[in-house]
Amino acid sequence: MKKVRVKLALTVGVSFILTFSLVLTVFNLLMLHQIKQNASDSIRYLISEPEDETPPLTFYTSNMLSLDADFSVIPYYQTSEEEAQREQAIAQWCIEHQEFDQLQQASIMGRNYYLMMAETAGYGGGHEVSVMYVDATGEITLMRGINIAILFVMLLMGAAASALGYLTGTQIERSQAIQKTFFENASHELKTPLTAIRGFAEGMITDVISDHRFAARVILGETEKMTSLVEDILNSARLESGTVKLHLEEINLREVIEDCLLPLEGAVRKRDLDISLNIQVWPIAADRDQLEHALNNVLSNAIKYAESQIVIHYDGESLVIWNDGDRLSREDLKHIFDRFYTGKNGNTGIGLALTKEIVELHGWKLCAQKYNGGVGFIFTFGQMNIQK
Repeated sequence: MKKVRVKLALTVGVSFILTFSLVLTVFNLLMLHQIKQNASDSIRYLISEPEDETPPLTFYTSNMLSLDADFSVIPYYQTSEEEAQREQAIAQWCIEHQEFDQLQQASIMGRNYYLMMAETAGYGGGHEVSVMYVDATGEITLMRGINIAILFVMLLMGAAASALGYLTGTQIERSQAIQKTFFENASHELKTPLTAIRGFAEGMITDVISDHRFAARVILGETEKMTSLVEDILNSARLESGTVKLHLEEINLREVIEDCLLPLEGAVRKRDLDISLNIQVWPIAADRDQLEHALNNVLSNAIKYAESQIVIHYDGESLVIWNDGDRLSREDLKHIFDRFYTGKNGNTGIGLALTKEIVELHGWKLCAQKYNGGVGFIFTFGQMNIQK
């Protein structure tokens, strides 16, 4: 079986990270574009300085630096040592990037600037270079901080998404394994009666079996087993798919159990079993057909394994079907509702698993316990409204 869990974890994790990375890239591009646009608006406002125009809402503090024709700083006013170093660094950058009337981004002395150079007339009739610039270090630092925070969250959420994909893949693998086992066991269960039918049919054709009535009874019995198994498989599939809709009605549980026991009377007499009924007249809301199916499976199991006695008790809250057969081990009892579980005393088939599914569909609970030298199946009923 392919490692679905690993593939799903990688697919989900990588897809999540790629999607997040794309969103982060778009965010950065938009932020950088907005910062550049704000810087451009601020610089152009500094250049024009219209008296009747208010500064842009996203206004940076603009600065102007004057350079002579050799790109040396023209000191129009007294500056601090730090400011002088900054201006010299900007002037040096301008020497290396002599592009006029264009907004440029520069990283100078560990800070981020947007600046624009323009040629202007000097006081002595020569030419000067005016450098208008804004410091966008704060905004870019903030953007980088947001990036780091988003990346951290992205990694955490990517890991969580991968873990979720891994768990989902594990469930898928488990479901695939269960389905594979189910079909293998179902095929085996169907193959056994088919082999018997084929053997007796060939014996009748070749006259190896002369008692055709006996052979016919065997074939009929095996056919009934196959029919019952196929019906259980189909019913189980319907329950799992959610297509089964309960038709609830108020029913008398004693009447339903008596109706279920009637066709089993022959098997009860053959094994000389004593059945004790202690059922209070207390109506319950249930789908009669589904409930009969579930009870038939439990009663058939009780008749099959009982030594001499079966006790059926209902007190208005729970129904107990107990038999004095004690051939089930503790391990077998743990898996008694598993499909086709093969224990020390043989295969449990699908009947009891289907019974539990029907019970849980009603909102009830079903368990099996060993006590008083036997095994009891306990139905615990819940409150369900009757659908008119």
